[in-house]
Amino acid sequence: MGFADDLQRVCLVQIERSREIVRRTLLEILSDCVDGSPVGNPDLWKANQGVISSREAYREEAFTYNAANPGKRRKGTSRQVVNKKFPLAVGKGYTGGRFKNNWQVGIGFINAAVEETPDASGSGSLKRAATVFDGLKLGMVIYVSNNLPYAKRLEYGWSKQAPSGMVRLSLQNTGQALKKTADAVRGEA
Repeated sequence: MGFADDLQRVCLVQIERSREIVRRTLLEILSDCVDGSPVGNPDLWKANQGVISSREAYREEAFTYNAANPGKRRKGTSRQVVNKKFPLAVGKGYTGGRFKNNWQVGIGFINAAVEETPDASGSGSLKRAATVFDGLKLGMVIYVSNNLPYAKRLEYGWSKQAPSGMVRLSLQNTGQALKKTADAVRGEA
């Protein structure tokens, strides 16, 4: 084995390490986006604020004015019972997580897919991304998108759960994610 072969082997190892650093960094940034994505909570929706106030007032009154046992709640005022007495105006049967499950990744193109299944954990988005990133080569262009019609509104403060968005916050941490990943890959060498 000559010098050229040794040099080529070292170069190939460094290219693979660099690819792994990029892949893991992208997953870290996407994970921040997914984790920061709001999950719909009907209790926070404006249309339900009157009902939520009524529930709280009813429970407070039941606690405060229980003549039989001062300082204790009256029977029939558990959260489940009160929620049945004061049903939400909108969002009954709603399952959150569709937005979290719609982070899509494309290499060389924008992936326009839309997932219909809610996934409040966001693990579906991350699994799909990891599969795409496995085929990543240095120099490729990567697109990350969320194709739901309200994605842009969520990014720009529509949700109280993510008033500063997700993408902009995740991108601010790119340097930290890159350093963390590079240190990890270096430590594995």
